[in-house]
Amino acid sequence: MVIRQTFNIELTSYNVGASNELHMAQAMVFQYNLTPITVTTSADVSICLGNSRTITASASSGTGPYTYSWSNSLGTGSSKTVSPSTTTTYTVTATDANGCTGTDNITVTVTANPTGSISPDDLQIINVMLKQ
Repeated sequence: MVIRQTFNIELTSYNVGASNELHMAQAMVFQYNLTPITVTTSADVSICLGNSRTITASASSGTGPYTYSWSNSLGTGSSKTVSPSTTTTYTVTATDANGCTGTDNITVTVTANPTGSISPDDLQIINVMLKQ
């Protein structure tokens, strides 16, 4: 995908003489093709409550170097270690050297830790005779 951006610039020159002023203006149109930045994050993941996972982002199609800014107060950098207590979607914005940006999302699904219990009815006693 290419984004076409048009800039209108008016160039003005002055020539001041002894008796009059000459003013000339010429409008020029410049077109610049911008390719949007592609941001790719690691795949959506599931973790158990209390565990952590490193999430990553990478950018391409722009002019390096890239900077990365994450939502949810994660700060900056291309990778972050997260341990959310509930399912959370993180958004990362990559910015290239020209100030162009791109975004992507990653969802970390949090599942409850498995629980279990044992009651006396669940136990089976096994007699083992040892020979001497």
